[in-house]
Amino acid sequence: MSALARRTGWGGLLVALPGLAFLAWFLLRPLAQLVVDSFRQTTFGVTAPGFTLANYQAVFVDAGLRQSLVTTIVLSAAVTAITLVVCTPAALTLARSGPRLSAVVDAILVFPLAFPGIVIGFFVIVLLGRNGLASQLLETTTGEPGARWAYTAGGLAAAYVYFCIPRVIGTLRGAASTLNPDLPVVAASLGAYPLRVAATVTVPLLRAPLLASAGVCMATCLGAYGTAATLSEGIRVLPLDVADALYTRGDQGSAAALSVVLALLAVLSLVLCTAVARLLERRSPRTGADLPLVLAPVAQVAR
Repeated sequence: MSALARRTGWGGLLVALPGLAFLAWFLLRPLAQLVVDSFRQTTFGVTAPGFTLANYQAVFVDAGLRQSLVTTIVLSAAVTAITLVVCTPAALTLARSGPRLSAVVDAILVFPLAFPGIVIGFFVIVLLGRNGLASQLLETTTGEPGARWAYTAGGLAAAYVYFCIPRVIGTLRGAASTLNPDLPVVAASLGAYPLRVAATVTVPLLRAPLLASAGVCMATCLGAYGTAATLSEGIRVLPLDVADALYTRGDQGSAAALSVVLALLAVLSLVLCTAVARLLERRSPRTGADLPLVLAPVAQVAR
C-alpha cells in the first residue's frame, strides 16, 4: 500500500471517528443496558438482586402479552402485504411517467414522512372516527349511527399503510426504472394480457426490491407507537405494552424485555428480507441477452 493510500485511509478514519463515537454512545451503550435490564426485576427504580428470565417468559406465558405479540406480528405482516400491493402498480406507472408528474408525487410523498404518528392517527379519526367524514356519509345515506372504524384493526392498518407507502414506493420506483422497457412489449406480442405480463415478467424481476421493501415496512410497523397510542381502543400491540410497563407499572425489566423482543423481530425481518433480496438480485436477469429467459413463462402460456 502506498504512503498516499495510507494517509487517505487514516484521514477517512479520523473524519468518521465523531460519527462512530456518536453511534457507540447513543446506540450501543443504551442497547447493552437495555439487554442487561431485561434480565432483572426492576420496579419503580428498585432492582432485585440477581438475574432472571421471568421478563421473557411473561411475553409467552402471559395471555395479554402473548395476544399483543400475535396481534403485532399479524398486523405488521398484513400491512406489509397491503402496502406492496398498493405500491407496486403505482411505482411501475411512476417509473414510466414524465418529470412533472414525478415531481408532484415526490412532494406528496414527503407528507407521510414528515407527520408524526399521532398526527396520522388523528387523520384516521377525522376520516373514519365516530364523527368522521366516512361515518357521517354512512349515517346520511343509510340512517345508521356513525361507525367507529378508526378504533378497529382496520383503522390502525389504514394508518400504518399511509406512513409505509412513501418508504416502499420510492424503492420500488427506482428499481422499476431500471427494468428493460422492451419486456412488456415483447410479452404482449406473444399474446400475453397485461395481467399475465405483470405476473410472469414484471413482478418476478422486482422480487428483490419487493423483499427489501417488505423488510423495511415490517420493521417500521413493528415499532410504531404514536399511531397505535392514538387509535388503541380495544387493540393492544407490543409498543403500547412497553409504555404501559414503563410508565404505569414502573416495571423497567418487563419494558426492557418487550423492547428487546420488538428489536429482535424488526432486525430479523430486515436481515431475512435483505439477505433473500440480495440473493435474488444476483440471479435476476436484467440485460437484453436475458430476454428469452425472462419471457419463457409467457412463451409457454402462448403455446
